[in-house]
Order: sequence, then structure tokens, then C-alpha cells
Amino acid sequence: MLTLLFPVLMHFRHGVSTVFGLMLLLSFYMLFRTRPRLNKIAIYMLAALVVFILISLLSFFNTEDMENSIRRIKKLANFVFLIPIFMAMVSSRKDLVKAFLIGAAIGGFVLLGIAIYQAYILGHSRAGGFYNVIMFGSIAVVITLALFTSLLYIKSSKMQYSIILLALLGALVATILSGTRGAWLGLVVTVPLALGLTFIVKEMSRKKFMQVIVMGIVLTAIAGILAGDVIIARWQATSQAIDASMALKDQRSPIGQRLTMWDAAIKIWYRNPIIGTGLGDFQADFEKMKESGEVKWADMPITSSGYAHNTLFEALASTGILGLIGLILSTFLLPLVYFTRALKVSVNEYDRYASVFGLVFVTVFLIFGLTENWLVHKQLVLTFILLLAIMASRFGSETE
Repeated sequence: MLTLLFPVLMHFRHGVSTVFGLMLLLSFYMLFRTRPRLNKIAIYMLAALVVFILISLLSFFNTEDMENSIRRIKKLANFVFLIPIFMAMVSSRKDLVKAFLIGAAIGGFVLLGIAIYQAYILGHSRAGGFYNVIMFGSIAVVITLALFTSLLYIKSSKMQYSIILLALLGALVATILSGTRGAWLGLVVTVPLALGLTFIVKEMSRKKFMQVIVMGIVLTAIAGILAGDVIIARWQATSQAIDASMALKDQRSPIGQRLTMWDAAIKIWYRNPIIGTGLGDFQADFEKMKESGEVKWADMPITSSGYAHNTLFEALASTGILGLIGLILSTFLLPLVYFTRALKVSVNEYDRYASVFGLVFVTVFLIFGLTENWLVHKQLVLTFILLLAIMASRFGSETE
């Protein structure tokens, strides 16, 4: 039930935190009764996350902004709780993927309702859900990809297929209405990935493949018609921002300000290349660079300077080269290796779905991190952890 509720409640304030907390409590209870034996690659993946957190803690010795540092450590510490949740899911032997997909279908309609209400009834220029446009758009992309991948790899009745298509349309419209370009980029990159993996799996007929392609084009066209104004506005804003940034006219655009912060992150890293300036210290260091004139910053910034708006650059600046390597290995590389191996040993459609969607969602979070540091947003951190636990637990036992 909690697995089903996760993709439904994740769109509301404190929804993911509530589900995560209940899953953690239930996991401790289950592990008191039975403890599964995990396979080696699952152990390596979980151990790498712990090592990454320990490496990040090394930067604490350089930290000056203790309050912000402690907040960041608390968010990263949630990765430790992946271990009991993952182990409990492995021991349960329940088909959590089916429950997740039911919840994702409901979540698609929930997303549509929130987006339409905010964009067309309240008159907001962009739908931001109950947090902000970046988190709302990112979550909408995750649900869109979850539903799209199910069309490719899971057989369904005509009624189920129709419901999934409508839910997918809802999630896609919500993605567009969020106006989050980083989320759009993630969708553009990972949809071809999901499609391309069908040639490796070789379980889909050419007829079904073409049906999915056609339906995808139709849904995209409908979504574009419903939310075309947002696409045009964001495209024009992007074009203007690129022109201004390339011409070095000013920084009064999200792109120009992100470029400035990324450049500052590299300069900060030079000063402490091994363990970084300190987790959570980027804002304090960036403020000093602005005051000294080392970086130029617009008088009226439209992008928060509290963090670097890039997961990799901020990890490099805050936790050094050790932290960056730890982040890449634990959060991206090992999970990708894990799901690639899982795809090779998949024996049924739900196995194939879990492994392919695992590859897709890890990749999309990597892309999210190119324009936004999602590790500073607790909702996205917990979403990543629960997605990893649900999909990876299907292959986590020693017998897999």
C-alpha cells in the first residue's frame, strides 16, 4: 500500500517524507523478523552510498557555515536509510512494481489536476505544485517516464492501456506547464533511451513499437496544444538568455547566472581540491567572492545563489575530488551497472520494466543535476531513494 501511495502523495507537501518515514518504521519491524541475504552487487551499491556520505563528512573540517552544513548532512544521511528499506523490500518478496505503477497512473491524473488549477484557474505563469516549479517539473518527468516505460515493456488490457495513456498525457501536460527546462531536457534524453533498450530486450514486436511511437507523437501534440503558450514563452526566454550570455551583455538570466556560479564553483575547488571547502559552504564562499569583486553578479538576481545549481560542480567545490568521485560512483555509476546486470537476468515483463526504468530514472536524475543540485531538495532526494529501493529490490536477493 505504501508503494502505491508513494507516487500519489509525492506531489503534495510532506507527502514523500510521510511515506518514507512509514516505510522506514515498517522496514525496521520486518528486519527484526527476518533478514535477507543480499547479492554482492547490491551490497557494493549500498556500501558505496555509505562511503560517499563518510567522504562528504570529511569536508566538515573546512566548514564555516555550520548551520547550513548540518542541514545538508541531514539530507545526505537519508541515503543511509535506503539500506533497511531496501533489505525489507527484498525480504518481503511482494511485487512492488505493480503497486508502484498503479500509483503512478493515479499520480498522472493528480499532476494534471494540480497543473491545470495553478496555470488556468489561479493564472500562474508556471505550475509549481506545493514546492516550486523545479521540483514539480522534475517529479512530473519521473511519472511521465514511469508510465511511458510501462507502455513499452508491460502487457496490458485495452482498458488498462487507455488509462495509462490518459495518465501519461496528464503527466506530460504537467511537465510542460511547469516550464522547467532542465526537466524537459531530461525527458528528451531519456525517452530515446527507453526506446533504444527495446532493441536489446527484443521482447517487443515491431507493430507494438510503432504503436507506442505513434501514440507518443499524438500525446505530445495534444500536450503541446494544451500548453503551447508555456513552451513558446520558455523557448523565447531561453533564446534571449543564451544570446545575452554569449554576448556577455549581462547576467540577468538564469543561464548567465548559472554560468557564473559554475565558474565560481571551480575557483572554490582550486582552494581545497581534495576534500573541498565544506559541505554547505558554497553560499558563504560565493558571497565572499561577490563582495571582493572576484565574481560579478546582477543587482537583481533571479536565480538563488545559495547553491551552485549543478550537482557535480557543487560536489566538487564542497567535498572536493574525493566527494565528486564518491557521488558519481554511488549515486549514478553503480546503480547503472546494477540495473544493466538486472536487465540481462530479467525473466519476465516486470523484471524488464524494473531494470529499464531503473536505468531511465538514474539517467534522468543525472541530467537534472546538470542545471540544478537536486541533492539540496529533500523531496527529490527521498524520491530518488524510494525509486532505487523499489526497482532494485526486485533483484537484490542472493539468489538473483
